[in-house]
Amino acid sequence: MRGFAFGEALGGGLASVQGEYRHRLGTRFGVTAFAGGGPVASRLDALADGTSHFAGGLGVRYRVSKRFPVALSLDWAINDTGDSATYIYIGQAF
Repeated sequence: MRGFAFGEALGGGLASVQGEYRHRLGTRFGVTAFAGGGPVASRLDALADGTSHFAGGLGVRYRVSKRFPVALSLDWAINDTGDSATYIYIGQAF
C-alpha cells in the first residue's frame, strides 16, 4: 500500500482495498488521487481482530511516448500514522 514502507504495517496477514482515480490533462500529462486501507494482524486468521490502517495520496503522470502508453509517475502518499513517502516509477501502480 503506497504510504507505508515495505513491510511496515504488514503483519503476517493483510486484507486491503485500494482505489485510484486518474484524469488526463492533455495528451501527455495526467493527475491521480489514490487511497487504500484494511485490517492488519500477525496472522491471516486474526484479521477480524486486527488493527486497520489507511493511506492516500496524489500523483502526476507524464506520458513518455505518444505512440506507446508508458508513463513516468511521481506519487506522494501519507498514512494514518502521519508518515509520508514519495514514489518515482515507470508505469502505473496497478
